[in-house]
Amino acid sequence: MSDNYIGDFVVGSTIRIKFNTLNQSKVPATPSIVPTFVVYKNSVSETTQGIVVTPDYDVKPGLHEVSINTASDPAFYVAGEDYDLVFTAGTVDGVDLTRVVLRTFYRDWE
Repeated sequence: MSDNYIGDFVVGSTIRIKFNTLNQSKVPATPSIVPTFVVYKNSVSETTQGIVVTPDYDVKPGLHEVSINTASDPAFYVAGEDYDLVFTAGTVDGVDLTRVVLRTFYRDWE
C-alpha cells in the first residue's frame, strides 16, 4: 500500500484532502503558481470534474485543501476502480509540482 493511499470511498461522496507545500528550507510556503489537479482512473482515463482547490486554507500559508465531488461525474467515478490525484500545475520556491501524484484512492461500493 502506498503512503499516498487515503482509503476507500463511497460513490457520490466528497473527498477532502489537506496537503502542504514547503519551500526548499522545509517551511510552509504559498505556491507562486496555484496548484491544479487531474484525477486518473486506472492510470488511463482522466477528469478535472468536481475538483476544487482552496490554496492557503484558513489563511494559513502552505496549507491547502483539494476536494473531489465524486457525484459531479457519475460515469467516471464508479465503484471498483483505482484513482490517482495528480498535479497538473503548481510551483513552490522554484520547484515544479507538475506530474507529482498527491494521493490515491479507491471507489469501494455503490
